[in-house]
Amino acid sequence: MAAPVARSRLRGNAARRTVNARLEKRAVSRRAAATGSNSVPAIAVTSGEPAGVGPDVCLALARKRFAARIVVLGDREMLQSRARQLGLRVRLRDPGSAMTSDSIACLHVPLSYTCRAGTLDRRSAPYVISLLDRAIAGCKAGEFVANYLLGGGQPEPLMAALGHALLREDRDFHTIQALEAAFRQYAFLRGTPAGIHVLVAAARYLAAHSPTVRAQEQTYRIACRLHRGERLFEEAAAV
Repeated sequence: MAAPVARSRLRGNAARRTVNARLEKRAVSRRAAATGSNSVPAIAVTSGEPAGVGPDVCLALARKRFAARIVVLGDREMLQSRARQLGLRVRLRDPGSAMTSDSIACLHVPLSYTCRAGTLDRRSAPYVISLLDRAIAGCKAGEFVANYLLGGGQPEPLMAALGHALLREDRDFHTIQALEAAFRQYAFLRGTPAGIHVLVAAARYLAAHSPTVRAQEQTYRIACRLHRGERLFEEAAAV
């Protein structure tokens, strides 16, 4: 009687192991489906001049697949109206939402006036600047980095992007040392909320010490004026 009982127990254990393996496989598949779209870097794309082709280009991005998550910054109602004019079926989703083949993430930056495609408006100029400011503010606040990591994104592509950002700017020894320290600290805290805070802080530090496009242009103009011998920041001589 002992042998049949033993064989029965072995069959029961094998069955349980098979069920557990199947459940684990399903759990892994669900985790991969949940985080697969967030495991690549995010790229913020401003929609530009509302009356121009910028919104058209942003809508066209929904029809292509990229090795990054595209987040369009613009007025949601304006983009939806433009999609109807172009006969495009594009769904605008909130950043972090699940994407489909006909959708794209949109960070809503509202327009204060009604825009007509092809009709320029002076009020568009400050709006275009506000789009750039919003994208820069998101980088400085670590918003995009935090959303990326909290959404299940892998840290390696992010760390590579931070290293690239460091090398393309006016780096110095202290900046290099600060980023290296952040990476080393993250190695000890990986997988914890504190680890996310470390990388967010590193991204904010780099963004705060990296000149914007407009700041670079200002630096270039000042250098040109100094090269021509012009005087800067001096009080006008009294007449």
